Amino acid sequence: MRIIGKWSPTFLLFCGGLDQWAPKFHMHEISAGIADGSLPKNMTLEYNDNLVHGFIVYPEMVEPVVNFIYKAIIDSVEGGAVSLKSKL
Repeated sequence: MRIIGKWSPTFLLFCGGLDQWAPKFHMHEISAGIADGSLPKNMTLEYNDNLVHGFIVYPEMVEPVVNFIYKAIIDSVEGGAVSLKSKL
């Protein structure tokens, strides 16, 4: 995470319930790492108790995930981390 965060903003969405792949306590560990400087400060964490890890099979859960991704892209562009200018 330190290597990726060094070069790119990182956005992590944690889902509610008993998520064995990304449990909520991982989010707290990452937050502590950001606070103590062992992880980059350009990491954004969000928790949504209304989602489950397998959200893609629940149509009502797709929109909040898409909104999270959209906001991550917009924040990256506005923060200058991503350039949308053509390289041609």
